[in-house]
Amino acid sequence: MAYKKTGQFLAEHMTVADFLKQYAITDFTFLKAPTGIENTTLIITTKINKYILRIYRYGHKKEDEILLELGFMHKLRSAKLPVPEVILNTSNKLITTRTENGLVWHAILMEFISGHHADNYSPGIIKEFAMNQAKMHLIGIEAASELFPPSKISQLKETEFIHLLPSSSMTNQKIRKLIERARDYRLEFSDKLSFGYSHFDYDIENTLVDDDNHLKAILDFDDLQYAPVVMCLAYTLWHVLIVTDSPESVRRYINAYESIRSLSNEEKKIIPSIMLFRHYVLASLTLLRGELDAQLDYYLRLEKFIQTVKY
Repeated sequence: MAYKKTGQFLAEHMTVADFLKQYAITDFTFLKAPTGIENTTLIITTKINKYILRIYRYGHKKEDEILLELGFMHKLRSAKLPVPEVILNTSNKLITTRTENGLVWHAILMEFISGHHADNYSPGIIKEFAMNQAKMHLIGIEAASELFPPSKISQLKETEFIHLLPSSSMTNQKIRKLIERARDYRLEFSDKLSFGYSHFDYDIENTLVDDDNHLKAILDFDDLQYAPVVMCLAYTLWHVLIVTDSPESVRRYINAYESIRSLSNEEKKIIPSIMLFRHYVLASLTLLRGELDAQLDYYLRLEKFIQTVKY
C-alpha cells in the first residue's frame, strides 16, 4: 500500500520555466528534492547559482496563508535564526502564480543552503536544535500581536489519516486496537498555555546541518500554525524519542530548551499527552504507508513509555 498526497504539481521543464521566467531565470536545470509529501520542491541550478523552488500542492494553501508563513520566516531570519531567504520575483512579489487549465498554482523561490540532514540526535545537535526552537517559540509568541492569528486550536484529534485506512489493513488485532486508541484519543488545551506561531514539524528531517553537525538551516514551514508552542516542542520530542530510543535524549533536549525559555508547570504536565497524540498520528500514517507491521512492537513499546513518563 502506498500513500501520496494528491494535487501535486507535475514538474516538467516547460512548466518549471514558466515559473522561473518570473525571476528572469531562463537557463537552468532542476532536480526534484527526495523528501516531502505535501508540495513539489525542486533544486534549481543555473550557471552561477542554486535555488529552491517550492510549488504548493493545489488547493492546499490560500495566498494569504502562504504570506503568513513567509512573514514568520522573515521574522525568524531577522532574529538571526538560520532560515532561507525568500526571493522576490520581477514584480517585486514573494509569491509567483501560474494558471494552467483553470488551476492557479502558487510558488516561492528561496536561496539554496548547502548541508545535509543529520543521521541522529547527537548531544551537540540536541543542544543546538533545542535552543533554536526555544528562540523560535519566543518570537512566535510575540509575533501573534502583528500577524493576526486565527482562532486558537483548542483540541487535538486525529482526522487526517485514520479515515483513509481500509479495513484490510487492520486484520492484525494489535494493530486494530492501536488504531482504535488513536481514533478515540482527544486532548483539550487549557487557555493557560502560551500560544504562538511555530513550525510544528521541527526535526532532523526538516533541517540541515554542516559536516560538524552545526545547524545550517530550518526548512519547510508548511505546517505553520497558531497553537500552544509546547505542542511544537512535544512533536519534536516525539521524533527525538523515536529516532534515539533514548528517554535521556528527550530530557537533555528539554534541559537545553529551558536554558532559553522556561516551561510552565502546565506545559511540562501536558508534554507526554501531546507526544502520545503525535505517536498515534504517525502510527496511523505508518500503517497507511504499509510499514507498521515491521515496526509494530516498537510503536507499542514507545506508546506505553509515553503514557507513563513525566517531565
